[in-house]
Amino acid sequence: MNNKKEILIYSIEEFLKNIYFDNLKIKKPYIIISIRDDDREIPFNFKKTSLCKDFIVSKFIDLSPKRVFKLSSQLKSFIEKELYFNEKKAFEIFNFLKEHKEKDDFDTVVIHCMAGTSRSQAIGLFTEIYLNNDYLNLKNRIHSGNIDYFLELQKFLPIDKQVPKNKLLNILNQQEKEINLSKDIF
Repeated sequence: MNNKKEILIYSIEEFLKNIYFDNLKIKKPYIIISIRDDDREIPFNFKKTSLCKDFIVSKFIDLSPKRVFKLSSQLKSFIEKELYFNEKKAFEIFNFLKEHKEKDDFDTVVIHCMAGTSRSQAIGLFTEIYLNNDYLNLKNRIHSGNIDYFLELQKFLPIDKQVPKNKLLNILNQQEKEINLSKDIF
């Protein structure tokens, strides 16, 4: 297989259009990381094919664990069902990627969540670093809404591959400044 893996990140709508209903758009072997908000069934199921080598479904809402537990009275059922991102879910995603990295049975990783802007971006960044040693999308993928997902995942990287927390905080601070600047302009 190709050494550098392609990482595709989609919203559920983009995923359904581009992959599920017409997987001819990907001509090379791929694996899927499907992130869902909760444990409700959705009207389609994945299956392995000659191109789709494997998939993992991870169910967690788009709130950091800190926020989930802060809102514990409102989110009691999510906590009971472990529908929040935690070390166990991070390990499952890491282990899935590790297994397929060792097999080298794919060229593309397809990652989707509901909107394609938070959870899948953080997992995509981790995947780019883990599989390709690629940090180019760091500033584009990380933001205050998904940093906790990335921090939990990066614990599985060797120390020398981890992004230092101060670098991540600098990125978040710069993004905050840009948001405040744009508020002043408009």
